Amino acid sequence: MKLAHIRLKMDKIGSDVLVKNVTPAEVLLLVSDHHANAGGNPVTIESQLEDDEEEQPLKALASDISRLEALLESLGQEDLAMDVRMRREGFITNQLNSLRERVARLKYLQARRKFTNAQEVDRLRQKYGKQRVNKAFPGALPQLPETFEEAIKVGPEVETPESRLFTVGDQ
Repeated sequence: MKLAHIRLKMDKIGSDVLVKNVTPAEVLLLVSDHHANAGGNPVTIESQLEDDEEEQPLKALASDISRLEALLESLGQEDLAMDVRMRREGFITNQLNSLRERVARLKYLQARRKFTNAQEVDRLRQKYGKQRVNKAFPGALPQLPETFEEAIKVGPEVETPESRLFTVGDQ
């Protein structure tokens, strides 16, 4: 599945927000929701991500994690006061946790690229609500747009529910 960073125009004045790592199906939903308020196409594609965009950062992060783990291990062999050792261990541990979180986010993006249509629709249901997504992508095997251009073109034609989008417990 393709991913991109987009600018979503919220109104006719030009207020916009950056939305990262969206799929064509998500763009279709955003266009259908916002085209009336934006006075036309509300989406500007900032950049489309390459299929292997996460590979290089993952390699760099793996190297950084290995370096910090070795540094943490070497602290045990240094002759340091206990409070100094604990501060350094805490600092390195925090850095390691931060890097591991970044690795997890990048691996999730890699996994999202391999989502089936059903998995993508389930993700969108969790994010935007069952009624809205079911209305945009009906049926057991929904057809999702393959490209961002297709999503932008078809988006205004998709009708979203006018009633309450969901009630408590029906998300």
